[in-house]
Amino acid sequence: MSEAPEPDGDGGAPSPDADGPARVPAWRRVARRLHLREIGRHNALVLLALWGLAVAQPVLDLFGKNPEFFVANSLSKEELVAFGVLVALGIPLALVVVEVVAYLVHPRVGLAVHVALVFGLGALFGLYLARQLGVGSDVLSVAAAVAAGGLVLYGERRVAGVRMGLHYLAFAPLVFLAAFLLFSSSSKLLSEGEAEAATGVTIGRPAPIVIVQMDEFPVASLLTEDGEVNAERFPNFARLADEGTWYRNATSISPKTTDSVPAMLTGLIPELGALPTSADHPRSLFTLLGDRYEQHVTEPVTSVCPSTICVNRAEQERFNYRRSRQAVLDASVVYFQATLPPFLRDQLPAVDRAWGGFIDDANVESADTSAALDPSGAAPAGAEQSGAPPSNDPSYKWKALGPQGWAPRYQAGLFD
Repeated sequence: MSEAPEPDGDGGAPSPDADGPARVPAWRRVARRLHLREIGRHNALVLLALWGLAVAQPVLDLFGKNPEFFVANSLSKEELVAFGVLVALGIPLALVVVEVVAYLVHPRVGLAVHVALVFGLGALFGLYLARQLGVGSDVLSVAAAVAAGGLVLYGERRVAGVRMGLHYLAFAPLVFLAAFLLFSSSSKLLSEGEAEAATGVTIGRPAPIVIVQMDEFPVASLLTEDGEVNAERFPNFARLADEGTWYRNATSISPKTTDSVPAMLTGLIPELGALPTSADHPRSLFTLLGDRYEQHVTEPVTSVCPSTICVNRAEQERFNYRRSRQAVLDASVVYFQATLPPFLRDQLPAVDRAWGGFIDDANVESADTSAALDPSGAAPAGAEQSGAPPSNDPSYKWKALGPQGWAPRYQAGLFD
């Protein structure tokens, strides 16, 4: 029979090392201090799962069905991928970092931050579900958010089955990202090429060409009662009408900028589902003259001129942090318009007037409104206010969900 080891002099357990007690590696002490094992095995997985269900899926599904957003904002292929990665993984991983820092301050602070994040994401998921079910009441929406947040938090802290389910759902953001980049309508922008300049084009009498296309321009505002251009108010337009050819009855083939502009540049009615890009409109004025003219083109909403012809388009193909940041900000505005209850949506910028720049547009509109108000805060006499969208709204794929706000189309439960 083996003998038990002799205790040391002070009656404690024997030393495992003749030279003294074993030391815990520094990295392990830091990991314990930051609760990295707990965060890595549970907390991070929970945040990824809840973020995927509450935010990543709605955003990537919506913007995957609206590739015009990326075309209108001139996002390159790299920026489109970065958008998807940031929405699906970047932001939730940033939340994990915030939690790690909180644990570094104190374990109780870290736990409080984790609880707040779980409750908040659960509440967002509740708001999203309430919106899909057509709940329009502020009280009911808030109640749904609080109930969902509380149930998710209770299940995450107390119910083993819920915890395990959230662990498996941590892979959901990767699935949503793959669907966005590989199978959505926007994924077409990653795989398609660009049109090339036509060859063998002969121009008998070359001359400078200037094209100015005024989108949604109200011609009636230039005219007198007899249908002529008001030369007193608009002398240059009147001179242009006198010296040029004015097709009085000409009209656009579509109220949508993404269809009307390509139609003007190609002379063809766009096919259903065609994007305003050179890949879907390879035969245009740009490609026809691309081998004979140096072209300086600005397209605020479309991208019919290929980067091989338009120098400024080639510059846009480079990765631009500011554009990517603006796209994420715009996506956040659209998401909250589609999720929050009416009393909060009223405080957000409108998303029914353009394909992006919602926050900038809201700042400009706010300044214009302030300038138009008299000192008492009332609108000037004769001013009209309306919550209805313009009949020729360029952002045609956003639709009203009621008088209090605007939200994306093609979401589940939001069909006409």
